[in-house]
Amino acid sequence: MMKGVIGAFLGALGFGLMYHLSGKKLWWTALCGGVGQFICLLVSRWTDSAMAPMLVAAFCVNSFAEILARRLKAPVIVFLVCALIPLVPGKGIYEALLCCLSENGASMEAASKTLLEASGIVAGCAISSWLFYRKSSEE
Repeated sequence: MMKGVIGAFLGALGFGLMYHLSGKKLWWTALCGGVGQFICLLVSRWTDSAMAPMLVAAFCVNSFAEILARRLKAPVIVFLVCALIPLVPGKGIYEALLCCLSENGASMEAASKTLLEASGIVAGCAISSWLFYRKSSEE
């Protein structure tokens, strides 16, 4: 479990460097990526669902990025892009596309799991963004 969290931290750190983040923004972004992976792994121990861990993790990462953006006076996207990249199911996307191209019906289960994971990421980010922008419009 810790290997995945450290890998996500380093992955987010690497993407932060690639996008020329520095100082506090870089380290907070890397922490955000590591926390997202930790939450995803934690929730996946409690459920068999493919969507729930991604939804909860993306919700937490997006919320963390919204808070960081307000505290560090930067756009949310600065933190969000780098921190969400470790959650993206890259292997599943590759296998789903390979399945579609080769018309192999046996691996459609992997493709549907990947679609559920990606939907979880989108839903988690959408719900969190909606809550934050709803709150800020009331103020």
